[in-house]
Amino acid sequence: MQVKEKLVLSYKNSRALNQTIIRLPCLTEWKRHEIELNGSDATEGIELWCRNPVDALKSLWGSPAIFQFMKFGLEKQYTDHAMKNRHYNDMNTGNWWLNKQVSSCESHVCAF
Repeated sequence: MQVKEKLVLSYKNSRALNQTIIRLPCLTEWKRHEIELNGSDATEGIELWCRNPVDALKSLWGSPAIFQFMKFGLEKQYTDHAMKNRHYNDMNTGNWWLNKQVSSCESHVCAF
């Protein structure tokens, strides 16, 4: 079995992945940087494309289509009606998120 089949990817090569990325809504402008490695025998610089992460987050939070799927607080999910067996399937259903919220609330006023 090939890696593509194991990962259940929706694209078959890097060109198809790039075409998928191009079709995504524009969150923020891409910026191109060229990096040269000191002490390297490379004759060409390395091309790096990136976006401003703060602008990308603002764009995501401002999108009604995406906002409905975002999670901002802890969810305790259970597999039974007696609520004895916890179900962990996302970061906000685990204890890590709860512990981080509790530790940050020790010195601040927090509302859940």
